Amino acid sequence: MDPGMAEPAGTRFPDFMTDEVMPLVDAHYRTLKGHGNTGIGGSSYGGVAALYALLARPSVFGYGLMESPSLHIGMGQLVRDTNPLIALPNKVFFGFGGREDEPAVAARMIGLVRMVEANFRAAGYDDSSFRFVIDPEAMHTEDAWAKRLPGALTFLFGEWRELPEPSH
Repeated sequence: MDPGMAEPAGTRFPDFMTDEVMPLVDAHYRTLKGHGNTGIGGSSYGGVAALYALLARPSVFGYGLMESPSLHIGMGQLVRDTNPLIALPNKVFFGFGGREDEPAVAARMIGLVRMVEANFRAAGYDDSSFRFVIDPEAMHTEDAWAKRLPGALTFLFGEWRELPEPSH
């Protein structure tokens, strides 16, 4: 490895989330715990990290939201890791823009997500548990991801509801 480059640490991400981030959030906020109430998401390389965590910790994360995941990294290993799916999350959402990159690159990236979709469908996912949205005019930007976020969250978790006040 090039001494000027950081060592890849993506495989440590699920442990970081479950051992450090989630306990900190749980200690400071009212949360509903468990697989049925916990999701993970990210965009671009964060979408790759989220999918990796979803596959690595299916007993923790029941929901996954991946926006424009860069599935080409690692020579497509994460795509292969979705076949076969062993432990299944409850619901999964992928969003992608048709203008994320030059046309040939965007088409290849959409093809990789379609391969992941085929693997989820083969594992029994239907339209109620898996959604892949392509916005033909969207680019690889936070504005595009923000535009799709409300629909993604509603698909994953249902309509917004207030949590009841805790009883003492």
